[in-house]
Amino acid sequence: MRTVTEITNNPSLKYTHIGTDSTGVNFYKEEVNTEFYKRRELLQENINNKQKGIIKKQVEYKLPEVINEDTFFDRDCTYDVSVDVKYKNIKVTNESTGEVKVFETFGTPRRVMLNKNALTYDDFIDETSSYINYIVDINTEAVIGKRSVESSHSGDSSIDFPSLDFNLPVITPITFNLLPQYAAARYRVNIDGALYNGQNTFFPLISSETSLSNFSILRANYTNFEGKSPTTINYNNDVYLRMVNDSNIINLKDSFIDSAVPAINTTSTNISRNYDASNSAWSVNYSEGYIMDARISSTSLTDSSKNWELRVGKGGQIYSLKTDALGETIPPQYRGSDGGQWAPWVDDVWQTISVYDKDGVPGESKFNHSAGVYLKDPILTEPFYTPRLATEIDESNKSLYSMNWMQPSAKPLYNEDNPSHIINLTKYKDLGDGVIEMTLGVYNFGSTEVYNYHNMPWGGVRRTALEYNYTANIDQTTYTQMTGNFGVPDFATRTVFDTDQTGGWTTFCSENSGDYGQSMGVVFGKDEQLENTWQKNRIRQGYTKLTPESGETDWRNYTVFTLNVRHYLNQGEGIWTRQYFVFGETRADVENKIKSKNLVDNTLFEDMNITEDSVDLIGYQIINDNGSFVIDKSSTPDFYLYSAPVSGTVPIFEIIKRDNSRFVSWNPYKVGTHKMYDGLVKVVNLLGFTSPTAVYADSLDSVFDGPFEHSYKADGKLLSGVIS
Repeated sequence: MRTVTEITNNPSLKYTHIGTDSTGVNFYKEEVNTEFYKRRELLQENINNKQKGIIKKQVEYKLPEVINEDTFFDRDCTYDVSVDVKYKNIKVTNESTGEVKVFETFGTPRRVMLNKNALTYDDFIDETSSYINYIVDINTEAVIGKRSVESSHSGDSSIDFPSLDFNLPVITPITFNLLPQYAAARYRVNIDGALYNGQNTFFPLISSETSLSNFSILRANYTNFEGKSPTTINYNNDVYLRMVNDSNIINLKDSFIDSAVPAINTTSTNISRNYDASNSAWSVNYSEGYIMDARISSTSLTDSSKNWELRVGKGGQIYSLKTDALGETIPPQYRGSDGGQWAPWVDDVWQTISVYDKDGVPGESKFNHSAGVYLKDPILTEPFYTPRLATEIDESNKSLYSMNWMQPSAKPLYNEDNPSHIINLTKYKDLGDGVIEMTLGVYNFGSTEVYNYHNMPWGGVRRTALEYNYTANIDQTTYTQMTGNFGVPDFATRTVFDTDQTGGWTTFCSENSGDYGQSMGVVFGKDEQLENTWQKNRIRQGYTKLTPESGETDWRNYTVFTLNVRHYLNQGEGIWTRQYFVFGETRADVENKIKSKNLVDNTLFEDMNITEDSVDLIGYQIINDNGSFVIDKSSTPDFYLYSAPVSGTVPIFEIIKRDNSRFVSWNPYKVGTHKMYDGLVKVVNLLGFTSPTAVYADSLDSVFDGPFEHSYKADGKLLSGVIS
């Protein structure tokens, strides 16, 4: 059985209407007409006086000799399997070593499964032809199992489940509406993402007028989703498809400054973009399918108390940070006004915030979040997180890198035209021993905004996990307890300190006496001012509610911590900061780790100075695809871009609108809206970075001159397109 949109006149098939999608296309269940075959069998029996039935049967099975010695398979390694239907092959990647093997197939590979070293798949031709089922040893590449399977026309639904086949469109996903009478069944689901170029990574795939609680996916096959970690999630009475974005920037880590503290080798680190919800208690009702981008887990080989698990959101924010002893340390996202659902993982998380004064007027502060926007605008019915521009996992260095285009937070007003021309860069690294390195960067590419106030980071903890706060004094031996509200900066209650008047860290503790119980340190350092720093760095911290309540998720269960960086950031400039999170069984344990690893001195606050010779060039070609403008990477490019924000450069974006039209510009707002969530913009692709030029012949204007001159919007800048 399969799902089709057209009916044929083949008498051996029968069709049942099962639903209509949002565009009006009808879908039918196509299955074998068993009555037709019964009549044909009776006729044949009369002819040769012999019963004939077509059933599944094994024809051949053999165990050939090993044909190739190899060490591709290792029990301690993890593997990724992807299927390319177009070119008929199966790619198996050893994620631990990066080694890749490609297994060619004659037909379309289906029901692909990897069990240890055995790769099993059906080499499928069509619905009526027999096909071969193979078992291949990925290590030796030997065929260790092979059988011919003839198509079954018996009509036995117990061995043949109906399938739902989806080919995702280029930009806007279409939800399939399943008729109620087919909602309580088991299905095979086949999803092909070859054409999909949209940045919506969590959307309803299957819906119905009735409950889908009894809808079951027996098997989901994903093709052409390489690097996107697809899965289906039952949410809000629908079946959603969840995945992650890929990017044009490959060597993102080249943009970052090096780590100073080595990681220990007695810790196992796993970094994955596969969906894995935190299962923490939250105040918001939204699925983590909206927010989750990656998970980093640290497992000590010697002491399980040092283990932790961190989840990164689509904006690069830390939205979940857990240990076995403390549970969830990120606040539950509670809000007491306007229904309480308007800040899902966009505020009470670890993130970067940058502020500028509108039109240079002091006090007219415009906030830009790296996480996402408040759901204050009535047109926003689901979370909107900042566009992810690039991602890289460096498992050998236990690091995750990301780059995002920060967005106006909708504070104070969502209907104001407050552009954001700032990029944030984020790196998380597992140093082992319960220590996490966090590197944050911001880069201003706008010509009208001067960013002058940065929270790097903004964050805090869940009070029911870590109720008490102590800041290390200058002597790095004694502590001062914080007892005040965050909303009232007050030296008396220790909610604000200049960093050079502290020991360089603060500690959140689960107890208020004795050894202070399970603790988490935040090491921020005692950095000196930079040339464009207009006031010393300081920390602010405090309770959002002075008196705690008894529950966990029905009040703003949050102690704020932020490092205020008061620094002017002009166009073409950026800054870095680096901090450390340190988990320990006691406050003294945290202190000992900070001192033994010299973490205070290894924090960072410095200008971002990325040079041309330190980054890669990316080549792009402009393609005329039946009159449509397409831009793609090429080894014979029309122009080159830098892979990182070299000082003085601006990013070059490819913007794709909902009508599938596209253009290239350094300024995304040339699309005609200041709300990137209003539906007009469907894709924001970062192509790279480039510098201003004084020579027209070397500019992007000259590259796009001709039939696609309207596909490039210079917006007042002459930018280089030829880099030699």
